[in-house]
Amino acid sequence: MRASGRSDGRRDRRSFPFDNISFSACKPLDAAYPDALVTIGDHIRTRRLDLGLLQKEVAQQIGVIPDVITHWELNRCEPRTRYVPKIIEFLGYVPFSMGESFPEKLKAYRMLKGLTQVQLADELGVDPTTVRLWEAGAQKPMRRLRERIEQMIHPVGEDERFALMAGLV
Repeated sequence: MRASGRSDGRRDRRSFPFDNISFSACKPLDAAYPDALVTIGDHIRTRRLDLGLLQKEVAQQIGVIPDVITHWELNRCEPRTRYVPKIIEFLGYVPFSMGESFPEKLKAYRMLKGLTQVQLADELGVDPTTVRLWEAGAQKPMRRLRERIEQMIHPVGEDERFALMAGLV
Protein backbone atom coordinates (compact mmCIF):
# COMPACT_ATOMS: atom_id res chain seq x y z
CA MET A 1 0.00 0.00 0.00
CA ARG A 2 1.09 3.51 -0.62
CA ALA A 3 1.19 6.17 2.03
CA SER A 4 -1.98 7.63 0.54
CA GLY A 5 -3.85 4.44 1.40
CA ARG A 6 -4.29 3.33 -2.19
CA SER A 7 -3.09 0.01 -3.38
CA ASP A 8 -0.47 -0.15 -6.07
CA GLY A 9 -2.29 -3.23 -7.38
CA ARG A 10 0.64 -5.59 -7.34
CA ARG A 11 0.12 -6.95 -3.87
CA ASP A 12 -3.56 -7.59 -4.43
CA ARG A 13 -2.92 -9.87 -7.38
CA ARG A 14 -1.82 -13.44 -7.04
CA SER A 15 1.69 -14.08 -8.30
CA PHE A 16 1.02 -17.47 -9.85
CA PRO A 17 -2.10 -18.89 -11.42
CA PHE A 18 -1.84 -22.03 -9.25
CA ASP A 19 -1.29 -20.51 -5.81
CA ASN A 20 -4.91 -21.04 -4.84
CA ILE A 21 -4.57 -24.83 -5.11
CA SER A 22 -4.89 -26.72 -1.88
CA PHE A 23 -3.78 -30.25 -1.19
CA SER A 24 -5.41 -32.75 1.10
CA ALA A 25 -4.58 -36.28 2.15
CA CYS A 26 -5.92 -38.88 4.50
CA LYS A 27 -4.38 -38.86 7.89
CA PRO A 28 -2.05 -41.85 8.19
CA LEU A 29 -3.05 -44.60 10.59
CA ASP A 30 -1.57 -44.48 14.04
CA ALA A 31 1.70 -46.40 14.25
CA ALA A 32 0.04 -48.55 16.92
CA TYR A 33 -2.03 -50.28 14.21
CA PRO A 34 -0.60 -53.57 12.94
CA ASP A 35 0.69 -53.59 9.35
CA ALA A 36 -1.49 -56.58 8.46
CA LEU A 37 -4.22 -58.59 10.15
CA VAL A 38 -2.47 -61.92 10.50
CA THR A 39 -3.14 -63.09 14.06
CA ILE A 40 -6.13 -62.85 16.37
CA GLY A 41 -4.05 -60.37 18.40
CA ASP A 42 -3.75 -58.11 15.32
CA HIS A 43 -7.53 -58.18 14.90
CA ILE A 44 -8.09 -57.36 18.59
CA ARG A 45 -5.63 -54.44 18.53
CA THR A 46 -7.16 -52.95 15.37
CA ARG A 47 -10.72 -53.21 16.70
CA ARG A 48 -9.70 -51.77 20.08
CA LEU A 49 -7.98 -48.78 18.46
CA ASP A 50 -10.91 -48.24 16.09
CA LEU A 51 -13.26 -48.11 19.08
CA GLY A 52 -10.88 -45.98 21.14
CA LEU A 53 -10.86 -48.46 24.01
CA LEU A 54 -8.18 -49.18 26.57
CA GLN A 55 -6.79 -52.68 26.96
CA LYS A 56 -8.39 -52.95 30.39
CA GLU A 57 -11.81 -52.20 28.87
CA VAL A 58 -11.37 -54.94 26.27
CA ALA A 59 -10.11 -57.28 28.99
CA GLN A 60 -13.31 -56.73 30.96
CA GLN A 61 -15.46 -57.54 27.92
CA ILE A 62 -13.57 -60.76 27.16
CA GLY A 63 -13.08 -61.83 30.79
CA VAL A 64 -9.30 -61.69 31.13
CA ILE A 65 -6.78 -59.40 32.82
CA PRO A 66 -5.27 -56.48 30.81
CA ASP A 67 -1.86 -58.18 30.62
CA VAL A 68 -3.43 -60.98 28.58
CA ILE A 69 -4.70 -58.48 26.01
CA THR A 70 -1.19 -57.02 25.83
CA HIS A 71 0.31 -60.46 25.19
CA TRP A 72 -2.27 -61.23 22.47
CA GLU A 73 -1.80 -57.86 20.76
CA LEU A 74 2.00 -58.22 20.79
CA ASN A 75 1.63 -61.79 19.47
CA ARG A 76 3.48 -63.23 22.44
CA CYS A 77 0.82 -65.92 22.71
CA GLU A 78 -2.46 -66.99 21.13
CA PRO A 79 -5.77 -66.84 23.00
CA ARG A 80 -6.97 -70.01 24.65
CA THR A 81 -9.87 -71.64 22.90
CA ARG A 82 -12.33 -70.83 25.67
CA TYR A 83 -11.92 -67.09 24.96
CA VAL A 84 -12.50 -67.30 21.20
CA PRO A 85 -16.33 -66.91 21.37
CA LYS A 86 -15.96 -63.71 23.46
CA ILE A 87 -13.26 -62.42 21.12
CA ILE A 88 -15.54 -63.00 18.12
CA GLU A 89 -18.31 -61.17 19.95
CA PHE A 90 -15.96 -58.23 20.60
CA LEU A 91 -14.68 -58.13 17.02
CA GLY A 92 -18.07 -58.60 15.40
CA TYR A 93 -16.66 -61.16 12.96
CA VAL A 94 -14.68 -64.39 12.86
CA PRO A 95 -10.96 -63.56 12.48
CA PHE A 96 -9.93 -66.87 10.93
CA SER A 97 -10.81 -69.03 7.95
CA MET A 98 -13.30 -71.83 8.33
CA GLY A 99 -11.06 -73.97 6.11
CA GLU A 100 -11.80 -76.29 3.24
CA SER A 101 -10.66 -79.71 4.45
CA PHE A 102 -12.31 -81.80 7.16
CA PRO A 103 -9.46 -81.21 9.66
CA GLU A 104 -9.62 -77.42 9.14
CA LYS A 105 -13.41 -77.34 9.49
CA LEU A 106 -13.30 -79.48 12.62
CA LYS A 107 -10.77 -77.18 14.27
CA ALA A 108 -12.70 -74.05 13.23
CA TYR A 109 -15.91 -75.52 14.66
CA ARG A 110 -14.14 -76.34 17.92
CA MET A 111 -12.67 -72.82 18.13
CA LEU A 112 -16.04 -71.15 17.41
CA LYS A 113 -17.63 -73.15 20.19
CA GLY A 114 -14.72 -72.45 22.56
CA LEU A 115 -14.08 -76.16 23.09
CA THR A 116 -10.78 -77.83 23.86
CA GLN A 117 -9.89 -81.06 22.09
CA VAL A 118 -10.74 -82.90 25.31
CA GLN A 119 -14.18 -81.28 25.51
CA LEU A 120 -14.94 -82.05 21.86
CA ALA A 121 -13.75 -85.63 22.37
CA ASP A 122 -16.14 -85.97 25.35
CA GLU A 123 -18.98 -84.58 23.24
CA LEU A 124 -18.24 -87.11 20.49
CA GLY A 125 -17.46 -90.01 22.81
CA VAL A 126 -13.90 -90.52 21.54
CA ASP A 127 -10.41 -90.22 22.98
CA PRO A 128 -8.83 -86.71 22.93
CA THR A 129 -5.86 -88.09 21.01
CA THR A 130 -8.27 -89.10 18.26
CA VAL A 131 -9.52 -85.52 17.90
CA ARG A 132 -5.92 -84.29 17.79
CA LEU A 133 -5.11 -86.76 15.02
CA TRP A 134 -8.23 -85.78 13.05
CA GLU A 135 -7.32 -82.10 13.26
CA ALA A 136 -3.76 -82.89 12.17
CA GLY A 137 -5.10 -84.85 9.21
CA ALA A 138 -3.24 -87.97 10.39
CA GLN A 139 -6.46 -89.99 10.75
CA LYS A 140 -10.02 -89.84 9.51
CA PRO A 141 -13.07 -90.77 11.55
CA MET A 142 -15.08 -93.83 10.58
CA ARG A 143 -17.92 -93.16 8.16
CA ARG A 144 -20.81 -92.97 10.65
CA LEU A 145 -18.93 -90.77 13.07
CA ARG A 146 -17.69 -88.55 10.24
CA GLU A 147 -21.28 -88.08 9.02
CA ARG A 148 -22.34 -87.13 12.55
CA ILE A 149 -19.47 -84.65 12.85
CA GLU A 150 -20.18 -83.15 9.43
CA GLN A 151 -23.81 -82.62 10.43
CA MET A 152 -22.53 -80.64 13.42
CA ILE A 153 -20.11 -78.50 11.46
CA HIS A 154 -21.48 -78.42 7.91
CA PRO A 155 -22.47 -76.28 6.22
CA VAL A 156 -20.81 -73.41 7.96
CA GLY A 157 -20.65 -70.59 5.46
CA GLU A 158 -19.84 -66.94 5.96
CA ASP A 159 -23.40 -66.04 7.01
CA GLU A 160 -23.76 -68.98 9.37
CA ARG A 161 -20.68 -68.28 11.49
CA PHE A 162 -22.49 -66.09 13.97
CA ALA A 163 -25.42 -68.47 14.16
CA LEU A 164 -23.02 -71.29 14.99
CA MET A 165 -21.17 -69.18 17.50
CA ALA A 166 -24.42 -68.14 19.17
CA GLY A 167 -25.59 -71.74 19.36
CA LEU A 168 -28.39 -71.20 16.86
CA VAL A 169 -27.20 -73.92 14.48
